Amino acid sequence: MIPNGLLESRHGWNTSEYEIILHMPFSSPNEPDGEISEQTVSLQVSEKRPPLQPLLFIPLLKRTCWGGTRLGEVFNKPIGTGADYAESWEIADLPDSQSEVASGPHAGWTLSELRKNYKEQLLGASSPYTTFPLLIKFLDIQDRLSVQVHPDDHLALQLTGGIGKTETWVVLESEPGSLLYAGLKEGTTREQFEAALAAGNVIDCLHSFSVQKGDAVHLPAGTVHAVSGSMLLAEVQQSSDLSFRLHDWNREEQEELDRELHVEEALFCTNFEQGPISRLTPKIIKSGDHTEEILIDCPHYTVHRHQTMIPISFCQQNQFRILVILEGTGMLESQEVREKIEPGQTWLIPACCPEVTLTPGDEALLLLDVFIS
Repeated sequence: MIPNGLLESRHGWNTSEYEIILHMPFSSPNEPDGEISEQTVSLQVSEKRPPLQPLLFIPLLKRTCWGGTRLGEVFNKPIGTGADYAESWEIADLPDSQSEVASGPHAGWTLSELRKNYKEQLLGASSPYTTFPLLIKFLDIQDRLSVQVHPDDHLALQLTGGIGKTETWVVLESEPGSLLYAGLKEGTTREQFEAALAAGNVIDCLHSFSVQKGDAVHLPAGTVHAVSGSMLLAEVQQSSDLSFRLHDWNREEQEELDRELHVEEALFCTNFEQGPISRLTPKIIKSGDHTEEILIDCPHYTVHRHQTMIPISFCQQNQFRILVILEGTGMLESQEVREKIEPGQTWLIPACCPEVTLTPGDEALLLLDVFIS
């Protein structure tokens, strides 16, 4: 007990210590009898920060002309009354788009704050990343995605000082007649492509195909791509928001929908040797009550897809992982944490969590497991 004293505590949001300020009456032998002076004593008392546990973030909703309402209808995202909700950014660590933890002991912390304060626990020992390396999204393409391209790491550094954008799409819904455009038709030259672009016929140069629920497509940086029709997608990508539009389906004819094109930058970033891109062929590595497939294993990330009627566990080996719940409900357990899971949730499992177990409810769980090898 501190007699006749006043205690103040100051705690910085990102610090691991409290500074305790004591204002205490102090009698000095040099003071006249009965006079009391006050001195301030600072003490540093260590405080153990709460350990990281599986993290769920508040979605960052992006609105644009090609969006719709399925992010709310299918995944219960907190959309408003508009019909132009295009993207739900589930995990993001960009300067102007920061994911915030939704609940638990780190509620309100941004991903950047977590990374700065818990780097090894979050990303793993000796992690080379200065920002969180992946961006996870859901996309509701209700009315055509523009013809666009993303730079690779080398070109992004030249253009903006940032990193490139390789991405992978997993199709969750596709309306009849919709087409996915990915890559140039075989033999298309830059000269032919530029001539078609000038004539307004650039779509004729793109390889296209229909997709259905469950299909996956990998789009390396430099691949020209677009969507006509309507699709709901899950997207895994590098942590970059660099997109350069070549063609916007003549939306410029409607003033309220007119958007900037970036033809010069897009041509600079297009890989004219890429050729056509097709659906991925998943590699099945486990079957039965628990099916596991490798969708893509590229230099930037690896994506596995799981469908299970039985509990499954993921053992952490000094690396983080991301679990994207696509269908089904159940429970997520890790050490003392037990949380309900449902479609549309994206869980970041920090590297310090030794094991996480998912237990399905009455129906099978369908999920993506994303990590960096």
